[in-house]
Amino acid sequence: MQTLKIKEKKIGFSKEEIENLVLDLANKGFLPSRIGEYIWKNYSINVKKFTGKSIVQILREKNFKYELPEDLLSLMKKAIEIREHLRFHKKDKSSLRGLQLIESKIRSLAKYYKRVKYLPENWDYDPEKAKIIVSKVYGKS
Repeated sequence: MQTLKIKEKKIGFSKEEIENLVLDLANKGFLPSRIGEYIWKNYSINVKKFTGKSIVQILREKNFKYELPEDLLSLMKKAIEIREHLRFHKKDKSSLRGLQLIESKIRSLAKYYKRVKYLPENWDYDPEKAKIIVSKVYGKS
């Protein structure tokens, strides 16, 4: 069985230009997943294949650091959405259990990020603070 080799398209960008584009988008407030999506949709470039580094690696090299990691933010957003749901549906036991599981994941992920020194040692998950942080990042009130 033969494998087809597809020639890579000649792209009018250098690795440095793509890395600078990643940094510019991060400075505008894009999260790493959105940066990759934006570059793919607008330039048809897979950042990791083109540069040989992930978006997070590029941002670390350029000394750019988000307030919180993206996976922790998305879990916090999910927990906030479930809390909002539970405000109106107090007897929804399965959602309550889902909230407990998500908050457990948040705490264990926070423990990991404290260990690798990405979060300060005194950082603690608080639903009210999380709501403020998530609304700042995702632009929801």
